[in-house]
This record gives sequence, structure tokens and C-alpha cells, in this order.
Amino acid sequence: MDPRHLYVHVPFCARRCAYCDFAIAVRRSVPVDEYAKSLSRELELKAVGNYALDSVYLGGGTPSRLGASGIARVLDLIRSRLGVNGETEITIEANPDDIDSVKATAWREAGINRVSLGIQSFDDSVLRWMHRIHD
Repeated sequence: MDPRHLYVHVPFCARRCAYCDFAIAVRRSVPVDEYAKSLSRELELKAVGNYALDSVYLGGGTPSRLGASGIARVLDLIRSRLGVNGETEITIEANPDDIDSVKATAWREAGINRVSLGIQSFDDSVLRWMHRIHD
């Protein structure tokens, strides 16, 4: 059975949230070049075949920390190895404090057509307990 869905883990975060059990790296500066090179190598080794993907999910961590050009680069790497077309759902996880109209426009231009917004709670005291940056 050919794979139809791809999850790409982007492990970078501004801080670790209290509830997080995921493999992440808290960084002020995100090593986008190193990450893209590693992803390219992994795709080269594992993405063997002509798959038509129904969905691509950039999760983490906080994929939006790659920046607009980093996200575009990651998606270009995926497109170069796997079947991604206009029907493919391409999702990015993002935190509320990571989104503005400029970033949303850049994500759309890169091919993102769905955002999974990590609000977690609308209660500021709960957000503080979770170590979330936004209110």
C-alpha cells in the first residue's frame, strides 16, 4: 500500500509548554539550513517511489518558527520527491502569536492551505500555567 499522508516533524519551539511530551528543541535562532539539509537527506533515503499524497502535515514543535522562506523550502523539498498537487491538503501547526497577515500570505504562497491553530485555552490563567506566550 502506497503512503497517502506525510507528517513532517519540525522540532523547534520558543519555549517548552507544561503539557508537551514531544521531541522538541528550544532555540532562539532556528537552524533552518541544517534542518532543511537533514530533511532533504531523509527524503532522499526514504521517499522512494512516485506517491500521490492526499495530505502533508507540518507539526512539531512549532513549524512556523522556520519562517516563510524555511517553510517554502521544506515544501519545495517535499514536492521534489513526492506527489503533491493542487488537491493535496497541506497543513501547518502554528501558535496564535506566530500569525499575522504577512506570514499567512507567505504560507499561502508556499502552498499551505490549512492552519492548525494551537490555542489550547481561552483562559489566561490556564495559558500561564501551560507556559504559553499568548493570552
